[in-house]
Amino acid sequence: PEAPDAQSVLEGNFRAWEKYGCGWASSYAAEYDKEVRSARNGGTWDNQAFFDFDGKCLDSINVFKYARTGSKGKLNVIRVENPRVEFAYGKQESLPKTVKVVYNDGSVKDEPVEWDAAASKAVTEKPDFGEYKIPGKLKKGGKAECTVNVTASNFLVNGSFESGELTGWTVENPLGKGTPKIDKNNQNAKEGVCYFTAWEKDSFEFTVSQTVKEFSAGKYKCFAHFEGTGIKNPSGTVFKAVVQKKDGSKTEFTCNVTIPNTWKKFFKAELPVIELDDSTESITVGALIKAEFDAASGANGAWLVMDDVNLLLVE
Repeated sequence: PEAPDAQSVLEGNFRAWEKYGCGWASSYAAEYDKEVRSARNGGTWDNQAFFDFDGKCLDSINVFKYARTGSKGKLNVIRVENPRVEFAYGKQESLPKTVKVVYNDGSVKDEPVEWDAAASKAVTEKPDFGEYKIPGKLKKGGKAECTVNVTASNFLVNGSFESGELTGWTVENPLGKGTPKIDKNNQNAKEGVCYFTAWEKDSFEFTVSQTVKEFSAGKYKCFAHFEGTGIKNPSGTVFKAVVQKKDGSKTEFTCNVTIPNTWKKFFKAELPVIELDDSTESITVGALIKAEFDAASGANGAWLVMDDVNLLLVE
C-alpha cells in the first residue's frame, strides 16, 4: 500500500478480477447473489472457502495445486457408525465384532472393536429389559459405542404407537382437555418416531387403555415411559394394569408416575411382575393421565408424553 503505484496496481487487479475472476466477487455474481453490487464489494462468500476470519489462508487453497498434481494426505477417520442391536430377553447374545468406519478418502471399512468388559457382561448375560450403551475402542484407535435394546414380544397392539394412530387404544376424556393424540417427531419419541402426547395451557385429565384377551399363561413385565415439561409433581399420573378373572374378580397393579420436566428425559414406570393363567379373562393396561400446569416452570403449558408401553412375557 505504500508503493507509489499501489493505486494503479489495485485498479489493474480489480479489472483483471472482473474479467477473469471465478465469480463470487465479480459483478456477474449479482445474477444469483443479491449481496453483490459490483466487483469491488463482493459478498459474504468472497473468501470463506480459502481464508479464516483472521485472514489466515486455509488448506483449501491447495485445491488449485491438487487439481494439476493430485494429492496424498493422511488417512483420517471422519466418523464411526455406532451400531444399534436388539437382544431377545432371556437369551445370551453377542455384540458385533466390528463397526463401520468412514474415512476422509470416502472409503468405508469394517474395523475390529473391543467392547468394555463390564458393560458387555451386563447385556450378554440375561440383561433386564431396556436400553444399554456399551463403550468400546477401535483396535486402530478411536472410540465407538453400541446401543443394545433388550426386548421381547409385546402382547399390546401398537405399544410403541409407531402406527401413527391410536390403533388398539381407547381414550376417555370427559373434560375434553389436553387433546390426547399420536404425534410424529423422533426428537420427542422414546424410540422410533411416534408417541402418545397431550398439551394444555393449564391442566388436563383423561385415561388411555388397552384390553388384552389373547395371551400366553406365564409371568409378565409391564412398563411404560413418560416425559414432559411444565407439570407439577407429584403429577397424579398413574400407570396401571387390571387383571380380570373369569369369576369376575379383579386385581389392580399401579405405579405413580413422576414427570422429569426435562425434555428427552424419560421416567420408566414399571409394575410388579404380573402372572396370568387359565383363570384369567383379560388384562387391561393403561394410565390415568393427569397434569397440573406449573406456571413457575417457565413453560407455556403442561406437556406430557407416554411412549413404548410394554406387556412382555418373561417366564
